[in-house]
Amino acid sequence: MRKQKNSGIRLRLAHFAPVVVILFTCFATSPRFLPADLTAEQNGEICEAAWKAVRDNFYDSRFRGVDWDQVRSDYLPRFKRAGSRADVATLLRRMLGELHASHTQFRTAEEIQLYRNILPFFFERRSGRVFVADPLPPAASGRLAFGDEITGIEGADVSALVLPLFNRIYTPQGNPFFGPRDSGARLEVVRGMKPVWVSVPRVARLGGVEVARLDAQPSNIGVLRLVCIGGDIGPAMLRGLMERASGLDGLVIDLRFNSGGDIRGSLPLAGMLLGPGKHFYSELPRDGATAPVFRFTDCDYSRLLAGLIEKGVQVQFVTCAETVRFEKPVALLVNEHTESEAELFAAAIKEYGRARVFGARTAGATCGWSRALSLPHGMGTVAVPFTSSRSATGKDYEGMGIEADETIENRIEDFQARRDRVLEAALGYLKSLARRPNSARANR
Repeated sequence: MRKQKNSGIRLRLAHFAPVVVILFTCFATSPRFLPADLTAEQNGEICEAAWKAVRDNFYDSRFRGVDWDQVRSDYLPRFKRAGSRADVATLLRRMLGELHASHTQFRTAEEIQLYRNILPFFFERRSGRVFVADPLPPAASGRLAFGDEITGIEGADVSALVLPLFNRIYTPQGNPFFGPRDSGARLEVVRGMKPVWVSVPRVARLGGVEVARLDAQPSNIGVLRLVCIGGDIGPAMLRGLMERASGLDGLVIDLRFNSGGDIRGSLPLAGMLLGPGKHFYSELPRDGATAPVFRFTDCDYSRLLAGLIEKGVQVQFVTCAETVRFEKPVALLVNEHTESEAELFAAAIKEYGRARVFGARTAGATCGWSRALSLPHGMGTVAVPFTSSRSATGKDYEGMGIEADETIENRIEDFQARRDRVLEAALGYLKSLARRPNSARANR
């Protein structure tokens, strides 16, 4: 990450990776020292700063078809009439939301503090009901289980629970999924028709949970669960996991609720599955579809990449020869909370025919790296994507997502029976291949 006087660059990272917090806090002003009110002139200056941040940095100079000059004309008077910081924050989200672009975000100083800590589970909604879909060990171990229905949260409404998404501009204020450091929550959970109260701690991003695990099934098929793909899950950890998987007849890679990561995790894993010399995806500078191409094979990327992008060079990531290869059949699990780097990994694996994809269409949050810029008067930080991504076949999945080969989701009755229908479908597929001759290359 490279810091500038009033801006910072972050590469594509998971919501829960600690470096994201570092980036935002680098430019945050402590809320204790902020004046309660702003003048109309100061409100206008905040609008201008955010508007210019997009004008000067957004990866598409045509702003995805939005008349950005007209946006300024429409919003500047509204900012000047804003009566409070909360009103200014709402207007900033609405203005940035006009782009309908992922990785575009705004945080106040207070929100940056809240954003650090989350409840240790992922969930899905069905007909307005909330079910635990992934209790994250060890923080949730012994407290929550797959299929638990959450019917209440002490001090908050369960309807306020919202998972973060890169393709949505949101605030953690009022969302009990986030909370202060060292805080927790008491959840009302229904088990076997009986409600019980369960206390769970909030964790600092993924600092208190297991980010990767490999479980072997009785059928000699493994399930590799990745909560992020990069950051703490780097080449060494992935090689160790794939070495353990080498004797298996098939592998399920579960990317549901995976909010991304970076090339340090995705590129080596792609190499272990695809082999060397495969075009993984490309990262393009602003309006860079015809930019000169630099082929990059080193998964341990450095400041070189950001420098190349800033010079107008298109970076094409290519898999290298990995010491560990997995050539048996693979199934991939995704859902609408599979985002960013995880989506680009899924796109490559699907486009090369290396895996069959199960679940739901992914989030469509694939535009590239973001630059963070502080706003005047301690208003907080905006993040603006300054690159875009293209898959190996040249597709732009931003706003579209990757469609599953087999669309399937867990229903209410599945959660109540503690049955993961999506995982069962993937396991059934791999078992059927294992029974065929020469199945090792069946889905390559």
